[in-house]
Amino acid sequence: MTITLKKLSFTGGEWDEQLHSRTDLQTYSSAAKTIKNFIVHPHGGVSNRGGTRYIGEIYDSTHTARLIAFQFSVTQAYILEFGYSKLQVYKDGGLIAANITMPYTAGQAQDIKFTQSADTLYITHPDFPVYKLTRSSHTAWTFTAITFGSSVSAPTNLQSAEVEDYDAPSYVVATIDSSGRSSEISNSIHCNNGILLTWTHAAGYASYDVYKDDRASDIYAWVGRSNTNQFDVPVAGIEADYSKTPQEDTTVFGAVGDYPGVVAFYEQRLVTGRTNNEPQTIFGSYLGDFESMNVSPITRVDDAYEFTMNSLELNEIKALVPLASMIIFTSGAEWVMKAGSGSAAVSPLSVDIKRQSSYGSSDVPPVVIGTSVLFLERSGTVIRDLTYDFEIEGYQGNSLATFANHLLEGYEITSMAYQRSPDSIVWMVRNDGKLLGLTYFKEFKIFAWHQHETDGDFESVATIPLADGRDELYAVVKRTIGGATKRYVERFMPRLPYDDDFVKDIEDAYFVDCGLSYDGVPADNFSGLSHLEGETVVALADGNVIRDLVVSSGAVTLPHEFSKVHIGLPYVSDLETLDFIADGQDGTNQDTMKDVKSVTVSLSNTRDLRIGPSDDESRMVDVPMRSTEAYSDPIAMFTGDKIVHLQPGSVRESKVFIRNSDPLPITVRSILPRVENGQN
Repeated sequence: MTITLKKLSFTGGEWDEQLHSRTDLQTYSSAAKTIKNFIVHPHGGVSNRGGTRYIGEIYDSTHTARLIAFQFSVTQAYILEFGYSKLQVYKDGGLIAANITMPYTAGQAQDIKFTQSADTLYITHPDFPVYKLTRSSHTAWTFTAITFGSSVSAPTNLQSAEVEDYDAPSYVVATIDSSGRSSEISNSIHCNNGILLTWTHAAGYASYDVYKDDRASDIYAWVGRSNTNQFDVPVAGIEADYSKTPQEDTTVFGAVGDYPGVVAFYEQRLVTGRTNNEPQTIFGSYLGDFESMNVSPITRVDDAYEFTMNSLELNEIKALVPLASMIIFTSGAEWVMKAGSGSAAVSPLSVDIKRQSSYGSSDVPPVVIGTSVLFLERSGTVIRDLTYDFEIEGYQGNSLATFANHLLEGYEITSMAYQRSPDSIVWMVRNDGKLLGLTYFKEFKIFAWHQHETDGDFESVATIPLADGRDELYAVVKRTIGGATKRYVERFMPRLPYDDDFVKDIEDAYFVDCGLSYDGVPADNFSGLSHLEGETVVALADGNVIRDLVVSSGAVTLPHEFSKVHIGLPYVSDLETLDFIADGQDGTNQDTMKDVKSVTVSLSNTRDLRIGPSDDESRMVDVPMRSTEAYSDPIAMFTGDKIVHLQPGSVRESKVFIRNSDPLPITVRSILPRVENGQN
């Protein structure tokens, strides 16, 4: 009996072999055996990934490099290359600032944590003082070690008209700027009632707070505010308010062992934590003054704070993620820090820190997707999404790799980045150089895994937004070129260059790795390829595929002249379904011999595919694409259904295998095989 089965979606992603017979699972019909160099779209189809464009070699290819995103705005977004003691900056697919000296080696750069405010990146590493990287222009970037203290200048030269009476109360003055931030105090002076105090204006002042110590206790209390540089002490005296005391300089992060290793912004404070001496302690800056850790003799809500988590085990803090609450990831558990009961914000007087779960986190920074946080467990082989659960009134983490355990087990994830648009994909670099993709749409319960390979090893990834709403993915790729190790910064290209209708000519398709493009007057010799010297490359020239080109003296020669050419390393994209199973009143065909007679494959904007019942090349069929085009013109992309008749052959599993090996686009929307069932 011959029946037509259907596969209408791939949103189950690539499955572990241990689950290939689990036809009872609801997502079996949308899962696949292999999804390699294909991406899974949230709407259900799959497309071969876009190629990568060569941007440049890192500063020193003998060492690793880490990519970090820096976003000032959607039109001013940068990729930062932290290499061997040098920073390099990329924008719009090109290097714009090179060889900027930085304090970290390549190995240390792998462990830095960072957070951004406008044009400043705050950077922590437990072996270094806190640094900030400041952008002054596209090409001007500066590293500065932070000396923590109030950013507001204190007034100077506080004095009075009388000879100082040391038996009288002592006064000091502090500057208040337009944001309400306070400086440290001025010099002190003893002054009797009825005397005018004066001082020299401080830069950036808006007003001044005046304090006095009338108890000889070395604690100053607030007595008034002045909008000028003088204050008239009343003849009758003035009562001091000891609930308001001035800032005092505190020495923090001043020595090896006391440097923080994690950082984030939360509730108008710079929050750091995890020093070598205090691995479970959180430090919050003075409210609104990120580089001040000052406190007051009598604690105020805007003072800097310091909290140590009450844990039975010594678990160092790995990451801080600010959402509605501050989520604290440690090596042994996940915690939430929020304001105490009756308070609007965390302060030295109000805090509530509670353990949420006990999975433990790796050193790879988590990624935030909406209200969820995706993080790697301490082993680096399990990824979870931590989301607030109203039923338990806390955060709960669910494993996302249960169905694709084979992609993570025995490996470690070393880099992770989130590409929000166009397909909501979390990209992860595995320690063997493979790139994993996870299409993540929590609201529709889509967690689809796919794997990606190139002729080399992926080592670091980062994403930045574009003005058109898409996100760009960059990678550091280690390749062997002419016997030498090279590390290149490469940018993943969109699958198809597109206009408002998402349609363009086949000549614009870019599906080569580590490649470059030419668009100009017709030519047959193309140089500028020295980064691929000696490599066998492929070209898409005016929409025509030209294979087996070898780069010599940085150039290749094509058999004819072409005006739009993309040249780079080839890669293969494979898609293999699970066994097509039909369950009915008479039982199941799972244990019968089966023969896939033909396949109806629904395609979109496709130019190349081979199809068969397995990856056996001898049984694969080339799907013809040429229709009405003249033979002198390139074949256009095809959208619609193709019916493909396969070579006969009875097997126990009725699978369909699709391969794309040329630098051409393919999108598979659905697969409908006609399967003939045989005997058991």
